[in-house]
Amino acid sequence: MEHLKGVKRLHEEDLRAGYGRVYLPHALARKYPRAPTEWGWQFVFPAPQISRDPRSGEYRRHNLHERPSLADECFLPSCRSDNTLGGRNMTLG
Repeated sequence: MEHLKGVKRLHEEDLRAGYGRVYLPHALARKYPRAPTEWGWQFVFPAPQISRDPRSGEYRRHNLHERPSLADECFLPSCRSDNTLGGRNMTLG
């Protein structure tokens, strides 16, 4: 119970700082427009820092085990729509 009290305090601090919104899939976000900031939708185990959400570009606190890995941060920007990675063709076969 003490853990959840601490998480709620963290959420309230994030709201005051202009953060405190969780990502919801589009249908849920439309159906419940206030849900991203409501306490009941927040992560039970939030990440210790705020980071940029690659889906929306917004800065938010993610779930503790949902943060992008270093490999994702390094690899994904290198992928281009022409299926190449650093000049090498990525197609198989």
